Amino acid sequence: MIFNKSTEYSFKVLSYMCEAKGHKYLSAGDIALAINIPKEFLSKILQKLTHKGFVNSKRGKGGGFKILKTKNEIAIKELIKLFDNENFYSKCLIGLNDDCPECKCSVHNNWENLKTTLLKSNLEDIKENYFFTFK
Repeated sequence: MIFNKSTEYSFKVLSYMCEAKGHKYLSAGDIALAINIPKEFLSKILQKLTHKGFVNSKRGKGGGFKILKTKNEIAIKELIKLFDNENFYSKCLIGLNDDCPECKCSVHNNWENLKTTLLKSNLEDIKENYFFTFK
């Protein structure tokens, strides 16, 4: 995939939480199990998502993490900025050049178009074409 693991997992975490019945508080353990992510790695992702207002955390009995936004309100560019440190904007898709805007390889224009589309998209827009099917 074109994103780092943290970014990919953030898509999965938020998508799963949006689809969870009743939008209730979910434990980190349940989320980790449902989307097959190491709990320690998930904790770091949830901490960032909580800090940026995507989810709320609650301690104690009945606590866990609760989604605060809908898929339509979760912009892909916000997650890229939070987890990919904006490297997404400049890296070359096929690894020819560290500074992609200067690179004019065979996939450059298509890559630029894809980035533009993704940066205008939200989680709802990409769910059909990604790996967000949970039971």
